[in-house]
Amino acid sequence: GDNAYMAMPYAYFTAASSIAIAVIMAILGSFEDIGVFRLQQLQGMHIRLPFSTILLSISLLSMAGIPPLAGFVAKYLLIFSLVATNMPIFLVAAFIASLFFVVCAAYSFRLIKISFSPREDVSRLEERKSDLIPLAILVLTLILAGITPTPFLWTFGR
Repeated sequence: GDNAYMAMPYAYFTAASSIAIAVIMAILGSFEDIGVFRLQQLQGMHIRLPFSTILLSISLLSMAGIPPLAGFVAKYLLIFSLVATNMPIFLVAAFIASLFFVVCAAYSFRLIKISFSPREDVSRLEERKSDLIPLAILVLTLILAGITPTPFLWTFGR
């Protein structure tokens, strides 16, 4: 009944967030393998590892809640379900969640900006397709779940 209906946005939010976080952590881990340990060392990453940087950026944009990615749908459903209850405690929770979403977006944009900022002393590195294919599939899932969320919601609503 109502409990299952209310659980769907949370399940969608958890799934979308988990996928995005998995991609982000995998790519940042691969950046560590080449000696990137600080934010400023991400400069020029779009030249060194272009596909990894694009996958990272899409995942960060999803975490930031930018349409048409799954993160936007997840955050919309979460806030909508909290506000729809019309209970003061859930309205406060929706407001606080919105503030956290803004902070998440700010950090996501900062990482993307640094990754695409120019750096002169960089050269392109070889990216292993075997590492990128699973991550690309996950990022494609974030895109598809944002463009057509209904099949994904139906899956969670069973």
